[in-house]
Amino acid sequence: QLLARFSPAMKRWIVGNVVLYPIGLRSSPGESSRESFSILEAQGCVWLSIGDPLSVLDLLVHECTHLRLGRVERLAATATDDRPVCLAPWHAGLRPVSYVIHGIAVFTVILELFVELFDEFPPSDEGLRRLAIWTTCLEVGAREIGGQAAYVAPLGTVLINAALDIAQRCRRMYPTAFRNYEVWAKKEIDEFLRMSSAGDDVTPWYLR
Repeated sequence: QLLARFSPAMKRWIVGNVVLYPIGLRSSPGESSRESFSILEAQGCVWLSIGDPLSVLDLLVHECTHLRLGRVERLAATATDDRPVCLAPWHAGLRPVSYVIHGIAVFTVILELFVELFDEFPPSDEGLRRLAIWTTCLEVGAREIGGQAAYVAPLGTVLINAALDIAQRCRRMYPTAFRNYEVWAKKEIDEFLRMSSAGDDVTPWYLR
């Protein structure tokens, strides 16, 4: 229902192209587990944990955007070099420019959806925290690519510009999210990038 209301095009694509596979996760007392994955070679298959409706919506759109974008990338490149030269705030280690652009595009779609949803249903503190972390991830990802701009293809430029546009829109619409959580978000991401650049195999705890 949420998809039909706030992203009808995405719902139509999911209904016509995706089979969902719920997965069971174990967590320690007092902790929540969120996990999802998809495989570009297994188009149409998405595995995700089932939690509250907004968490499911986030994970579902995240994975389906991976699959949709993967199809686009087979037709048009987002970068001109595949060497691992960039850090990304969502995965440890150096990554190709195309990988970071792909992640930026995924977070852009999620942020666009939730901005529309929260425009009608005001976000909770947790919703504001997620808006801040998603937006900051987009901006940091774009910053990391900035040092490798020569490798960005025209499609990549379009995707990066779309990301920065929705990030600025989010900042204008939800100043409370950034007043309350921006310092925290930047601190957590900077710490992750520091550990990642040092070779630590870490996962971005702030995206769980």
